Amino acid sequence: MSCAASAVQHQDRGRPGCHSWQLALQAVVRRQNALCGGSLISSLWVLTAAHCFESNSRSGVRVLFGTLTISGGNQNSVERTVSQVIVHPDYNQRPNDNDVALLKLASSVDFNDFVTPVCLAADGSIINNGTQTWVTGYGTTSSGGSIAQSLQEVNVPVVSNSQCNQAYGGGITDNMLCAGQAGKDSCQGDSGGPLVYKQNSQWTQAGVVSFGSGCG
Repeated sequence: MSCAASAVQHQDRGRPGCHSWQLALQAVVRRQNALCGGSLISSLWVLTAAHCFESNSRSGVRVLFGTLTISGGNQNSVERTVSQVIVHPDYNQRPNDNDVALLKLASSVDFNDFVTPVCLAADGSIINNGTQTWVTGYGTTSSGGSIAQSLQEVNVPVVSNSQCNQAYGGGITDNMLCAGQAGKDSCQGDSGGPLVYKQNSQWTQAGVVSFGSGCG
């Protein structure tokens, strides 16, 4: 099985297998257990955000696949530990430039209806202003709120970098892709999760949740 095509039917939100590349990532960040998201890109590799890690240490990292809830009781869930963490060598905390990391799983996962890799946008892809994208995660549903116990999704349009840069007062680089609108956003705990869009019949990941101004 290659990367997922037409695996997501949004009218079936909450159905096992929806967003089958999404994962929950438990990692020790700043000496506290913190939740991040991520996406499966092959049987051995996960894509997430660099700021979910203080270093390339894999200690305390746990990855959960194939689950709609993070409270347990998921018969389709698969858990793995991590053998290697690769933070982008040019990651810069300010302004969160190159905020991406790769995790190598300690053992590969088998693909099925509930665990599949997402396709990645080709190098040099142009995602036009207004393109409809989806962001998923187990993060809070309001700023400073409680972590969602089930996988959440939000549909947000791409915003041009020039418009985004103006809204943020600078700091938006060519390595960044902005998306969102009033009242609809990712939030705390969604970091590292995928931003995907549909290209023909194929769901393609174009970005990783990094930062924002509040939530929504």
